[in-house]
Amino acid sequence: MRIDYFGPIDLLSGFIWLVIILILAQVKYNRNREKEHYRYFLYNVYFKLFFGLAFGVFYVIVTGGGDTTAYWEGAKTLNNLLLQSPVNFIIEMMHSNRSEEWYGLFNMQTGYPPGWIYREPEGWFVSKVASFISLITLKSYWAGTFIFAYVLSQASWKVYELTISFKLHNPFYAALAVLFIPSVSFWCATVSKDAIVLISTFYLIYNLFQIISLDKRASLWNWVAILFFLYFILQTRSAVAMAIFAPVLFAFSARIRRRYRHQPFFAGFLASLTLLIGVGVVIVFLSTQEEVLQRYIDEAAVVQQDFSRNKTYGDKRYDLGITDYSPGGLVRAFPSAVVAGTFRPFIWEALNPTLIINGLESALFMYLTIMFFIRGNVLEKIRQIRKSEFLMYSFYFMLLMAFMSGFTGVIFGVLVRFKAAVLPFLVLVLTAKLGTEMESEK
Repeated sequence: MRIDYFGPIDLLSGFIWLVIILILAQVKYNRNREKEHYRYFLYNVYFKLFFGLAFGVFYVIVTGGGDTTAYWEGAKTLNNLLLQSPVNFIIEMMHSNRSEEWYGLFNMQTGYPPGWIYREPEGWFVSKVASFISLITLKSYWAGTFIFAYVLSQASWKVYELTISFKLHNPFYAALAVLFIPSVSFWCATVSKDAIVLISTFYLIYNLFQIISLDKRASLWNWVAILFFLYFILQTRSAVAMAIFAPVLFAFSARIRRRYRHQPFFAGFLASLTLLIGVGVVIVFLSTQEEVLQRYIDEAAVVQQDFSRNKTYGDKRYDLGITDYSPGGLVRAFPSAVVAGTFRPFIWEALNPTLIINGLESALFMYLTIMFFIRGNVLEKIRQIRKSEFLMYSFYFMLLMAFMSGFTGVIFGVLVRFKAAVLPFLVLVLTAKLGTEMESEK
């Protein structure tokens, strides 16, 4: 148990920020309460705050710490560095990796950040982000947790509003998928890299759809938001950027088909041309950037092998049997990696307190998947998914994220964090109102 996280200032700051967040949420709700879908808004905020607090209590009290507290300790040392030397603080914040100057700017007065966080540029970036929150919360971990949880609630709300705008889902089921999956909130509504990745992913997807929409003009803020959150993705888990942007081609192609559905030949030609141009660009890029592609594959292989062999990560792990890390090997591993990134841990693999929720959810998602294929006309469902830019995007995003998560996870405790972004879009694809004419067609 981390006794130092329960000082009077820590608890008082946590309480004050909780009150501030609840007031902000109530004010926003009051301004929009006439909108029917806003009946889920406050519940979403409460849900994220509850699971963020539950995560913090578990790791601070039960396990005595973890990556979440390590990120926060790194943030606190940066606060101390700012007070001691603003110039050195700026230098540290501007460098992505200063491992060659091991703890060069820190001393006994500032304290030293956790070594494994400082050595990893992605992990140290999380501490840098958290340092700004730590500064305004008087270094209270609990206040920081509430702020992360609230920001996640707002990011997920944007995706929820995007979802119901297409009128393909019952608002209640859409809320369950996007707002109220317990494991997503437990692992990501806290001070963590996974929180930053999921928040950035949600905001990127929301703003991307504002740009690819043919019904309205995107604002400058949409472009600024995309650049801002893309930077966060590239600094924390860069491979996710491909999963976010690659499905845009399929979404835009579906959007063209639906926009010009009364001119099927023209719509098919334009949509096919869009895909061909997009695929051509990707092929040219990969052929000219072969070293970059191989570097990403090598990095994924190193992560996968590290998790597989290092016993310090725990015993709850799985093996995809991958020995070939060439592009061809990745293709062969694709099915098993997607299954792992979508449905594992299975219920019998999740018999411990931190994984049981994921195991129960996986059983439910498997049931929904089976029902998708045995109820109604599957070919008709697939046809109508292809007609919706949102469902096409959701499907391909879910597929790519599941592959990345299943391939690199290896340890169930890591997998359940990586796959958090997969689950909402998996459920959205499985619960869309298919089998009849789409309500979104106009």
